[in-house]
Amino acid sequence: MWIPIYTITKPKGVNTELSKSVKAKLEAKLKENSGKRRFRGWKGNLVVQTEEFSINVPIRYQKITSQTIDQAMNIIKKSRSLGVTVERKLLGEYHYGFVTENGDEVQKEDVAYYQVIDGKEREVEQFPKTKDFEVTNFITKQKLWNYLLENFYEVWSEKNGLWLLAEYLHKNKKLAVCSHVVLRKSFKEYYGLIFPVVIGKKYTLVMVLTRMNLQYEHMKPAKPIVTPQKPTALTPKSVLKVDL
Repeated sequence: MWIPIYTITKPKGVNTELSKSVKAKLEAKLKENSGKRRFRGWKGNLVVQTEEFSINVPIRYQKITSQTIDQAMNIIKKSRSLGVTVERKLLGEYHYGFVTENGDEVQKEDVAYYQVIDGKEREVEQFPKTKDFEVTNFITKQKLWNYLLENFYEVWSEKNGLWLLAEYLHKNKKLAVCSHVVLRKSFKEYYGLIFPVVIGKKYTLVMVLTRMNLQYEHMKPAKPIVTPQKPTALTPKSVLKVDL
């Protein structure tokens, strides 16, 4: 993104304080614009060679993440006694702590979490780790690739019973959906999508976690592939000169 560079001089008859005010506003605008610079992806080339076509196209690529979900939660940490926000940082070797913007350390017991909704703060607690994975819905297996799949886990048991679920999912081409899956005490919750893997006479279950549908930021209009038609060959005009 192009960022303009402003040079401010003091014309004759202009109030100095006003010039300083204008300069401060412009510098603040520059700082704001510099913070909005957006990552445009890593660069590379995509090379494909087949019998039907070949391409060598410069590309950009970037990881698809679910950071927007964390941002939507809008959780902040504050010191109850000081009433200011704090951040968890590495303060020494193997020592993490909570510090204010001024660098003052705050005891862990004094830190509370707040969720900001419509400009209002309310104190909240982290989600507890999930112990009971309850299946709340079944969806078609074809929908699996509609979601941003983040983590895969193999699911098994030392006792019988899981085959009933695996057989049902396998026969009906379904996914079992577990809502509100939390891996550790935190503000991150997932949906768990469970499907069977059957190889020969053996099986296992896989649970993949997701927080959002796949979202794409760089979709482009598809161009129809037109196969060039060969022109119809005409029969050449005869130039024979033979009296028969």
